[in-house]
Formats: sequence, structure tokens, C-alpha cells
Amino acid sequence: PTVYANLISPRLDVDALLVALGFGTTGEAAGEAAEEVVLDERAEDGDVQGPVLSSEPLPVAALFGSVQGAVALRAEEVVHAAVPLTSFQARADLAPERATVTLDGAALADGDVGGTLELEPIDGREALDAKLALELSRVRVGRFVPDIEVLDDLGGPLGGQVELWVSGDSVASLASSLDGGVSLLMGRGQLDALLVELAGLDLFQSLGDLLRPGDQEFSLRCAYASLLADGGVVTVDEFVIDSTDTVFLARGTADLGAERLDLALEPLPKDPSLISANTGVTIGGTFASPAIEVGSELPTRVAAAAALALVAAPAAALLPFIGVGGGEDSGFCELEGALDGDAG
Repeated sequence: PTVYANLISPRLDVDALLVALGFGTTGEAAGEAAEEVVLDERAEDGDVQGPVLSSEPLPVAALFGSVQGAVALRAEEVVHAAVPLTSFQARADLAPERATVTLDGAALADGDVGGTLELEPIDGREALDAKLALELSRVRVGRFVPDIEVLDDLGGPLGGQVELWVSGDSVASLASSLDGGVSLLMGRGQLDALLVELAGLDLFQSLGDLLRPGDQEFSLRCAYASLLADGGVVTVDEFVIDSTDTVFLARGTADLGAERLDLALEPLPKDPSLISANTGVTIGGTFASPAIEVGSELPTRVAAAAALALVAAPAAALLPFIGVGGGEDSGFCELEGALDGDAG
């Protein structure tokens, strides 16, 4: 069939729509989603085996062979219990040789998101090529989990750019082919309450002790991350968290094909006299059974000021995406200091 439509909805109740389409009640859907993302501590004891990413073939042929045409939808108010989406405007262009979804603008988690997803069938419609390009501006991460009070102030505005390419016929094969990059910048917020909660899980105990030793508060001043993907191997190109007293630096890789982790996180106190030789944490093992080791350090130690100076230029380039122009009232690090390399 061929469909052309221009739809405008003053109020779109996604929860009710899902129920009408037979996807279960809102409570059931939320429960299933939570069950998928909750950390199973059995993984620490080696009870979870095998790959995490599914190798089940995706219905590629059905995707490109069922409907053709173009559909535009503008929802002026969105009701969805699981996702803090309040409005959006999107368009889907469907053809046998290509499907393109364009998000012209979405009000998500007090911020804005826009971009495109392009899909093309390959190998006789048995697999597909996909490209995702997104821009995020002033998104509040804590809004995704409104029922968890400790996450209400999780960081400040999050902004950045995403550009990724994949090719395959299953979630596993798509992940193992991942190419592209992600650059994100976050403003200030409080993380000490979150770390207290995470400390109750054995897997995060070491990270909690590292980020928040003793009863110290952990105030996030800013954070910057640049991830590069090549052939399914995601490399932490730059990862810096600037807190009140310490800069945290990370390096490593996540192999999506082999489902293995090789990551390291190291604190760099802004007072050089506090730097310890063995205060880092490494995260290794598999996706199903990650392992954390305390007492490691990154191959090259740098001073806190040098770590911030390292990312000053790329981080400053993302400032428009968190709605910041600099200055003490910006709600984002003291840019004149932190992003210029002054860690004091």
C-alpha cells in the first residue's frame, strides 16, 4: 500500500495508543522495561553467560516491503509515562530502496532533540545499512527517571552531537559494525546522592568510593565525553569530569562485537600533593559479567589543569548545545577557568 498523510495532533497519548495496539498496559510495559535495564548482581558472580546482544534476524524485508509513501506528524502535546517527551514534529519517507525518518524538533527532557535516521536494504533485503545523525540541546538526564529523587539533579544541561553508521541483519551484527562518533557536554549538578545509592550495589562500590571518598560531597562542575567507533570498537577518545576538588580522566575501549570492556577511570586531585599512585579503577570483563579492579592507573598521568586544557577547544565548541554563553551565571563550570585549563 501507498500512504501520504499530514497529521496534526493537539494531544497524543502514547500510553493509551500502545494499549490500543495490543502492547500491554502501561504498568506492564514499564515493568518489562525496568526488568531489562536493572543491573543483575548475579553477573558479578559469573552466573550470567553468553552474549548480551541479540543475533536474531531483524524483519528487514517487512520494513521495506510493507508501506510506501510519506507521513508527517506534529504532536503539540505528548503524554508518555516512560519518556519525558512533551511535543515533536517528524516526517517519515518510505520507499522500497530507502526509508528516512526526520525529526525536525522534539521537546525532550526540558531540552531539544533533532536529527535524521536513514535506512537502506542490502543483500536482497536480508540486512540493512543505517545512518543516525542527532543534535541534543539542554537535555536534563534526571527527567528520564522522575520517580528516583536522587537523580533529579543529575548533572546540568546535556548537549552534543551524534553521528553513527551501522550495517547488519541483527542487533549484534549492527553493533559489531558501528562506526562514527559521539560528543557530549554536561553542565553542573550534584552527584553525591546518586553515588550513595550506587554504593549499595557491589558492582559500583569501587566507583562510589573513588568518586566520593568518605562523606565528601560530589559536585559536578562540568563533564565532556568524546567517543569514536570503528568496526564495532568504541574508543573513549576524551572523557573528563570536573568536580569541585578533582578532575576525573577516563580512557579505554568497549568492543561491541566481542562484548568486552577495557576501561580505566582515574582521579586527578587539583591539589598535586594529594595525587596517589594507585587510586584508579579499571573496568574489564564482558558485557554479561563486568569486573572492576581498584588500584590501577592510566598509562599516562597528567595534571588536573592539563586534563581540562586537553578538552578545552572541543568542549567549548559544544557550548551552544547546552545554552551557555559563559560567565559566572551560566550554570556551567567557570568557563574562563576550567575550559581555559585553570583547574584551581
